[in-house]
Amino acid sequence: MKGFFTRKAYISLKIFFLIVSSHLMLIYLWPKGNSSKLPFLTYLVITLCSLFFGTLASLIITLIFIFFLGSFYMFDSMHIVNSAFIERFLHPQTFLIYGFGLLITSMLGGNIQHEIRRMVNQIDLLKQEVEQFVAIDTETFFDNAQRMEIELQREMKRIDRYGGKFTVLFFELDYYKEFLKAYGQEEMEHLLKTIGEKVSNNLRLSDKKFRYSENKFAFFLIETPKEHVDIVAEKLANCLKIHQLKNGKTVTLNFHVSYGEYNSEMKEINYKNFIEEIERETVFYDL
Repeated sequence: MKGFFTRKAYISLKIFFLIVSSHLMLIYLWPKGNSSKLPFLTYLVITLCSLFFGTLASLIITLIFIFFLGSFYMFDSMHIVNSAFIERFLHPQTFLIYGFGLLITSMLGGNIQHEIRRMVNQIDLLKQEVEQFVAIDTETFFDNAQRMEIELQREMKRIDRYGGKFTVLFFELDYYKEFLKAYGQEEMEHLLKTIGEKVSNNLRLSDKKFRYSENKFAFFLIETPKEHVDIVAEKLANCLKIHQLKNGKTVTLNFHVSYGEYNSEMKEINYKNFIEEIERETVFYDL
């Protein structure tokens, strides 16, 4: 983080230097009484090109412009073109200074553009890292879907290497939107909090709990074969069947339930295929 702010100050210093040097250069090249706007416009185009497209593009444009400008001076020395044009556009004594200034602007602006891109990429990386660390769903206090993917792939690799098995159990709350519309956001938050507390009290500490989507929850039942999952599902069904609203009234909840076992013989199956297979085998429980 300290390096990030140091780079930000470094970029700001470069931008300040670019602005000041450009201003001084234009004051020198565009004295009072000079009616030609071409030096200023060219300098502006090169600066913007370097900031938006990088060093390479601005250097190509700069070298092309210097080539044509140098050609005019060469033709002027050979009396092929009218020297009045050269005198009106840019005095010969400033030609080298002007060309050197354009090159410096191209490289400095391109370097600023490169640093800004690096800083934007670093910000994106920091956002991704924050999303991974902020893995707790604030309503159920389960881990979120991003954390679930990480943990599931880690658990699959562990099984592949050392053997064993685990089962993923999905509970999908039916009529989620209807409940929200009928009872409001406050009651929905109370429901999710209650589900989180009841599930945590009825699963083992070794089992892992996730909020997979808005109305779907996933539980990793460590070292639990699929033959025993019905027992866990019925246990959760009994504790989740009746929900008491904040006003004291009760409602009956409905869930879709699906589950799948992962063991050491399934090494060729990846995370995505494993989850899709579980979701295709959904059964209905009237809780």
